[in-house]
Amino acid sequence: MNNLKSKLQRLAIKISHMSFTLPIGSLKYRVVECPGLWATDAYLKKLTNDLVEVARNCQGEKEIPLYGVLKGEREDLSKRLITIAYNRKTGKPVGFSAQIYLDLKDYAFSQRVLHLGLIYVDKTAQGKNVSYLLAVFPNILILLKNIFRDIWVSNVSQVPAVCGLVAQNYYNVYPNVDGTRQTFHHRKIGELIFENHKSAFGVGEDASYDSKRQVISNAYTGGSDNLKKSFNDSPKHRDPRINKMCSDELNYERGDDFLQLGVLSAKAISDLYKKKLKASKALTITFSLIVITVWAVFIPLIRWVLEKPRKEKINRDLKTKVVW
Repeated sequence: MNNLKSKLQRLAIKISHMSFTLPIGSLKYRVVECPGLWATDAYLKKLTNDLVEVARNCQGEKEIPLYGVLKGEREDLSKRLITIAYNRKTGKPVGFSAQIYLDLKDYAFSQRVLHLGLIYVDKTAQGKNVSYLLAVFPNILILLKNIFRDIWVSNVSQVPAVCGLVAQNYYNVYPNVDGTRQTFHHRKIGELIFENHKSAFGVGEDASYDSKRQVISNAYTGGSDNLKKSFNDSPKHRDPRINKMCSDELNYERGDDFLQLGVLSAKAISDLYKKKLKASKALTITFSLIVITVWAVFIPLIRWVLEKPRKEKINRDLKTKVVW
């Protein structure tokens, strides 16, 4: 009986989190949410091996960064939103994004932030909107799951192409080149992330943070050492203003990063169709969005049914204690 209850509890947790594969063009995208909460050890090992394979191919002669999702620890994977792109013909992983939920709290201030984390795309898959689909598409699914409630996102990077992707696909992003001003929430969230969660993106204790500019200095000392680049070696964005912002504000020799903060809102869905989707992909994406929406609506009912036996047992136990 106890074994059955345990299985029902695990099933309720798994159903509450996304886990599916979506074919788009020549690639298929595997999206898994918080696998450390529900997956087997064998599944997590296979998942981590795929991530490491992509990182090794992209790092070239450099060693892969030794922090976060690439360590394959269950506790870390319990907070991750992972998307892996596979070649549909060979089955080989060619890119991934490894985002992570950060829970921030300071007295009465409380905020959950989705940190965009590592993103790698193999040279064989570049130039096909793969970076966008790896980074933004799973965020749209999370947006649907949260019934269109705005979600704060964070990004730590010195790469102009990545900073530009965040600046142009999220809203109220700071730092940015569009004139967005820093708000209380930008500043407060940035300070709490740096104070309590810098290990999530490989920043060591000897780093410092300029909360006004939202710049982390000496950022590559906590496991992300091998991600440090010079400005010349960093992939550039098509908007020259983004490249200039990075060049002017960041000290690449020291190893500086922007801590960008912005909001994921429902407008991202319309932008997906207007800017990124060809007609051949639109049907597949639309079907996926419909499925996630229906799933998000019914998930509270499914969880209630699966967890009802456990709640009834807790209530019986409480009544028994009261009687005694």
